Order: sequence, then C-alpha cells, then structure tokens
Amino acid sequence: MYAHTCHYGGRCRLMRLPEVLALVGVAKSTLHSWIKAGLFPAQVQIGPRVVGWRSCEVDDWMATRPSAKLPQTTLQRRV
Repeated sequence: MYAHTCHYGGRCRLMRLPEVLALVGVAKSTLHSWIKAGLFPAQVQIGPRVVGWRSCEVDDWMATRPSAKLPQTTLQRRV
C-alpha cells in the first residue's frame, strides 16, 4: 500500500487500477475515457510503469455522484 499526505490536509493512499475499477464499477475503457474528458481524477505516476489514484480524490469524486434511489412504494393492505 502506498500512502502520501494529500493536498486536502489529511492522509490518503494510492489505489491501483483493479481497486479503482471495482470501487467505481465501470470498465477500464470507460474509466480512461472519463479521465481523458476530465470527468474523473487523473492517475499519478508511482514508478516508470506504475500508476495509481489518490483515494481522497476518488472518494471526493464518488461523493459528487448522484445516488441511485429506489422508488418509494407503498404497500397497501387489504382489509
């Protein structure tokens, strides 16, 4: 696990691609198109062939997403 002091003043860690994909729930191609369009936080270079995402930035992005709410149903009882 990679950790760093984030620019939000707290501590967050760097997440690798499989964890980000599982958390966000999209395909790799979708994630990369979102990054290219500026709709998702960009990855940071960890090493020559290794990238990761700051967990605090991914968490902030997820907090801005509209939640999927199930429609309220009323149960009617027969009397």
